[in-house]
Order: sequence, then structure tokens, then C-alpha cells
Amino acid sequence: MFSGLLFSALLFAAFLAVSFGAVLLCTQPRRDDDTLAARLQGLYRPEDQQSSTLVSMAENAVGAANMLQQALRHDAFNGFRKLLVQSQCNLSLPAFLARSLVLGAVLAVPALLLAPAALPVSLAVFAAGAMLPWLWLRLRRNKRMRKFQEALPGAAELMSRALRAGHSVQQALELVGTETNGPLADEFRQLHQEQKFGVPLREALRALAARIPSRDLQFLVTAIVVQKETGGDLIEILDRTTHVIRDRLRVQREVRTYTAQGRLTGWILSALPVVLLTLTAIITPTYSSVMFHDPTGQMLLAAAAALIVTGSLIIRKVVQVEV
Repeated sequence: MFSGLLFSALLFAAFLAVSFGAVLLCTQPRRDDDTLAARLQGLYRPEDQQSSTLVSMAENAVGAANMLQQALRHDAFNGFRKLLVQSQCNLSLPAFLARSLVLGAVLAVPALLLAPAALPVSLAVFAAGAMLPWLWLRLRRNKRMRKFQEALPGAAELMSRALRAGHSVQQALELVGTETNGPLADEFRQLHQEQKFGVPLREALRALAARIPSRDLQFLVTAIVVQKETGGDLIEILDRTTHVIRDRLRVQREVRTYTAQGRLTGWILSALPVVLLTLTAIITPTYSSVMFHDPTGQMLLAAAAALIVTGSLIIRKVVQVEV
């Protein structure tokens, strides 16, 4: 009986082994399937060193970008942001700073190649190149503000005529934005758009005065706000404000004419040493090379640059008369 049970168990085990072998043989993947699976595993394996390196580099880049954005939100960069808005530049602050650094590097590389030992000169060229976009923005801002200032009396007179014709203050402000052109029209159209979106007139006027650094505009905004709060004849106030603005512009033009010689003298005295040194370095390189390679010459160049900048600031302060 025991031998019969043993035979049955061995027979069952043999049948089970044959069955599993047949199943494995029928379900065995082909060689092409094995190759495809190996390739897919190589592509999507999370432990792949190259993939993990790329992922870590991307994470580091995102982290650095976030840190840079947080740093640029600091109040120390408010002046740059305000300058971009006032000059009506479409660049963002990071893009503007990046272009400034690239321009400084482009100008500093030739200076470094020409005088490898004169590292301070290359740094000075880099700083000057990085400052060029900022100077361009200031010139553009000043030109735009000058146009706004010259058109402001006409805008106040247009508002006065619109009020005489029976229009409201909001309609008069809208009329200034549609009937004028240039920076004045842009700013007053933005003022009208803010009112359409529900911003109170007082807050919209204050935002306009904050965007435009103009005393005459401050007078105009103050006159409108005071009339809205306390009442009074706004037409008469606008007429007097227009008269004051025109007188201020006339005096400013006279002062600018009288100080033109001093400003021209400042530009000539500031540019003359730089131009002479550049011409000397081009015509006779051996004569001026000691200024770039000798440590004493480099110190003298740095002192000369500091004195030129100081003199330019002093001359500018003398000829800049506040009206």
C-alpha cells in the first residue's frame, strides 16, 4: 500500500513538472521581445546615471532661477523697475540685467586680450559696458519726460475747455487721452483704463503722479483731487495751473540756455583725457603701455578715472539749477 502511494506521488510530481515545462515553453518570449524589453528598460530605468544627472541639473537650475527672482523682488531694485516703466521699455528686470552683463563682458574681452596683465582696466571696461544700457534708459526716460512736460499745459487747457463744454472730469481726462499723442496720451489712456476697471479717480491720479516725476503734474493732480473733495471752480483752477506750468517751462528753457556752455564744458573735460589716452595707445603703443602694465601706472589710471568722475559730478551739480 505504501509503495502504491509513493508511486502515485511520484507520478503526480512528474506530471506537474511536465505541465510547468510545457507552460514555460509556450509562454517564453521571443528574442526580439527580449531585445525590445531591454532597450525600454534602458530608456526608462530610474537608476540611469545620465538621466539622474540631467534631472539634478534641471532641479538646480530651477532652484537658482527661483532664488534670483526672489532677490530681484527686493526693494533695492525698485529704482530699476521704475526706470523701466518710465522709459516705456518692454524688457523685464532680469532680461535688462542679463543684457547689461553680456554687453559688459563683450566689451571687456578685447580689453583683456589686449592687456592681459591690466586686470583693473578690464574690470573698468566691464563696469562701463554694463552701465551703458542704464545710461540709455535714463536718456530715453528723460526724453520721454520732457515730451510729457511740454505737452502738459495743452492737456490742462484741453481739460478746461472740455469742462466749459459741459463734460465731467472723467470725460475730460478721457478726451486728453484720445485727442493728444505721445507719452501724454499713453499715460492718460492708462489712467482712463484704470478708472474703467473700477479704480477710484483719486487713486488713479496718484498712480499717474507716482509714474511721472513731474512737479507740474503734481500741481495738476492736487488741483483735481482738492476740487473733488472740497468743491470749487475747477475750470479756474485749471486755467491758473496752466499759466503756472507755462511760466515754469519758459524759465526752465531760459536756464537750460544759460547753462548750455557749462554742460558742454563738462562733457569736453570728461571725454578729453579718455580720447587722448585712446589715440596715444593706438598711434604709439609703446609710449602708453607702461600705464597699463606697470602697477604704478594702473594706480594712476584708477586715480585719474576717479577724478574725472568726481569732476563731472561737480560740474553737473553746478549747472543743474532747480526751477
